[in-house]
Amino acid sequence: MKLKCLSSAVLLVSSAGFAFDIESSTDLSATVSGYHYAEVVDLPISLQGPEYQLNGILTGYWNVFVYPSDATQLNFRYGLNATTVLDEMGSAADTQTSSALYRVDDLPEEIEWTYRQNLDQLSLTWYSGFGDYTFGRQPISFGQARFYSPIDVIQPAAVFAQDRNYRPGVDAVRATWQLGAVSEIGAGYVFGNDTVAFARLKAYALSTDWEIIGLRLNDNNYIASIGSNMGFGTVGVWQETAVLMDADSQYLRATVGADYTLFDDLYLMAELHYNGVGSADDYTSLATNRFYQLGAVVPKAKWYSSAQASYPLNIVTQLSGGVSANLNDGSMLVNGAVGYNATDTLSINLSALMPLVKEHSLDYEYGAYPLVIEFDLDWVF
Repeated sequence: MKLKCLSSAVLLVSSAGFAFDIESSTDLSATVSGYHYAEVVDLPISLQGPEYQLNGILTGYWNVFVYPSDATQLNFRYGLNATTVLDEMGSAADTQTSSALYRVDDLPEEIEWTYRQNLDQLSLTWYSGFGDYTFGRQPISFGQARFYSPIDVIQPAAVFAQDRNYRPGVDAVRATWQLGAVSEIGAGYVFGNDTVAFARLKAYALSTDWEIIGLRLNDNNYIASIGSNMGFGTVGVWQETAVLMDADSQYLRATVGADYTLFDDLYLMAELHYNGVGSADDYTSLATNRFYQLGAVVPKAKWYSSAQASYPLNIVTQLSGGVSANLNDGSMLVNGAVGYNATDTLSINLSALMPLVKEHSLDYEYGAYPLVIEFDLDWVF
């Protein structure tokens, strides 16, 4: 579940002779996830997953927005996370505590929590008449593609992330200059252990939104892309084409996709992706590729197709589902979800992700993926 409390206040600092606004919110979430692992062929027993596992996650984030003036904004987001294994096949929960045991299985009597903290965002933005400038930890996203983006490589969201609008912050300095009502140019530098220098141009021409992006990852890895988004009547079409270059090689990655709303409320979307960095038959060879080592490329094969659909059963119930297929080895990931808005402040969500493979082995990209079922309650007030 997610609990969100919003508050705002005006903080007066009389000694300094000025006032500034503060807005704050708190997000609390709780998720229960069940995993079923099939036995993976040729994988050592020590590396096999449990037959099933039930995990619990509690997360809290404190968000603060400070406005020292009309032209400046300070963003702060800090989180605490607690995770635990609620149950697991073959765990200590099976220990017999008496001479008579009339239960097939049981939950563990003791639960151990693992705690983590995360300073997710801490940035200062200055809005001026000659550009907007942000310094500090901030989220950065690029590209037009919905599933497989060749250019969205700075902490990209997972393919089936439930909240695709959220991504973790990275340490960067960034500037954006408006060229017109719908056009802008931007540049920046990510200064983590791995570095990225980037520039982006967004413009509207020939009834099409265009995006041209250039990235330099560390010192000798480069990505350049051109993306477009347009409409043909009621059909939306997008494409994203990127060239990846290092000291020795050049690769091409490209995605083309379309979406359409049928019967006024059935939303359909599909994409086709070509990954020139990947392999058609030998995934082990990718371990030495620098783009995979940097995390700039995730899919392993050459060709992928994906499709997604969503449909509102009524004003409070939403169904969605889809599939992503590795066209080289034939393995697939099928996803489905149902969301129910019980009240204006309470929603209930149930989702599932299931691999479909000929054999559970490392010869298939999704051969070691578990079946995942997740239950979530969201409260907003």
